[in-house]
Amino acid sequence: MRENASCQSDVNTDSCIFSISPLTQEDTLRFKNKWGRPFTNLTFTNIRKLSLWKMLVTLRQCMPSELLLLCETENSACLKEVLLLCASMTRAKTLYRVENEAFAPVSRLSAIPALFHVIGASLLSMFALFKVAADVRHWLKIDRAASPVVSENKNIVYLNANLWFGVQAGGSVGHIAGVVNALAKGYAIHFLSVSKNEMLRSNVAFFPLEAPKYFGSPNICNYYRFHYAILRQARKMVKQKPRWIYQRLSTANYSGVVLAREWGVPLILEYNGSEVWVARNWGRPLMFQKIAEQVEAVNLRHAHRIVTVSEVLRDELIARGVEPERIVTYPNCVDPTLFDPARFSNVEKHTLRQQWQISHDACVFGFIGTFGQWHGVDVLAAAIRELIETRTEWLQSNKVHFLLIGDGLKMPVVKDILGQHATGSFVTLTGLVRQEQAPLYLSIADVLVSPHVPNADGSKFFGSPTKLFEYMCMGKAIIASDLEQIGSILQNAVRVDSLERCSNENAVACLVQPGNVKELALAIEKIVANLDLRCSLGKNARKLALDHYTWEHHVEAILEGF
Repeated sequence: MRENASCQSDVNTDSCIFSISPLTQEDTLRFKNKWGRPFTNLTFTNIRKLSLWKMLVTLRQCMPSELLLLCETENSACLKEVLLLCASMTRAKTLYRVENEAFAPVSRLSAIPALFHVIGASLLSMFALFKVAADVRHWLKIDRAASPVVSENKNIVYLNANLWFGVQAGGSVGHIAGVVNALAKGYAIHFLSVSKNEMLRSNVAFFPLEAPKYFGSPNICNYYRFHYAILRQARKMVKQKPRWIYQRLSTANYSGVVLAREWGVPLILEYNGSEVWVARNWGRPLMFQKIAEQVEAVNLRHAHRIVTVSEVLRDELIARGVEPERIVTYPNCVDPTLFDPARFSNVEKHTLRQQWQISHDACVFGFIGTFGQWHGVDVLAAAIRELIETRTEWLQSNKVHFLLIGDGLKMPVVKDILGQHATGSFVTLTGLVRQEQAPLYLSIADVLVSPHVPNADGSKFFGSPTKLFEYMCMGKAIIASDLEQIGSILQNAVRVDSLERCSNENAVACLVQPGNVKELALAIEKIVANLDLRCSLGKNARKLALDHYTWEHHVEAILEGF
């Protein structure tokens, strides 16, 4: 089971599923049972980050006997034609389309009408791009509306304008659920989004936004088209003037600015960093980058309050001309009812360990994430390999095991680093698990690792990792990088050289130098032997999270600032 659970990078086996996003571990097993044989997973979200030439090369290198096109959810139907076009460029012998878990053969000839649909969508999307380019010049010239009088009603519109399809795990999912659920304790939330967040409270009203029927090229132009689609749909969905609009900053979208102006209500903008910067440094630079930058500038200019999660981002906003009094800064947080170690019985934890063939008495080091550029999971993989190759007997005698939960861009790198150890007795790669399953997986670890690395371009690390607060709330010992906000929050920490003789009864974690493989490996080695310290670190970390870093604290800071 351990060998087939994670998404594979080799797509030249007998069967391959071509999906929009990486499959969760649960879906992987479901389709394996349904299809009756193992398969690998190629994802559109990964290949679309490549240049056009590299994308074509990757597709041509895909040579399975059977390629299954998976596009099951309604909100992802707009990508069916694009998936089919991409699949037709592979050298798969047979193509199948998976709909309602039924498998139907599909001919490459059916890509011909799909091509015309994509061409039509491309023309519409380019028209939307030109229209936005003209509109933003107007919005950059006019002043922000005076802060409107906040109405007495309790209705709030939460707008997630991202074109996300099949995203079931990661910090963004937890962040949205945390903020919305905390707001829902005092307000009636109208949640407008393409995708439903399964972690939202039952009293949150979900209004599904319909994505464009067909996607065109370049991909970024679809986002400009979606901007206008949101405006049309939101005007129909929201029947009563809300108290205010809360929008998560999204690529190429300023619909919250337009709607707030029309309705005469305040706009709160959530800013987790520049989407243009993220694309340039962690993916592929956006086409028509200048227009995307102008859209971001429109959002920052017209928002009445801007919520951000780190002092580094606050400083960046001020440098971009945002008045300090418009900024509310509070770190990411955690839902203490979900991430509560007491939720899970010993039987549940033992069963999950058995499922992954992990001994009940193993000392488990856990990591969870979407294997992004800044998560440092490759650093952790290098530390694991070093320990396996130099301290094998010690690992065996102390029953040390490494549990890496998640999947994403860095998974092929991790597997490359681990080599044969990726499927060995010391390591388990689970693949992606749904966000709601994350607490149970974290509960079976003894130590949790947050090995984040600095930004490659030399800029300050601006993140506020949600996993850090989830680790803290689970009451586990933490080994983390001493990096910007992470180091500040965990400042009452023990260092590697004093792990064996730590006298700080209030320490909350062990901090290591970011990117230092040897120091991380040494911290792992030393913390295994000190059970009392592990218990103390976990207890103190949970108390710190409960006292300062729940989503109620985060939302309270927003409301006070507003």
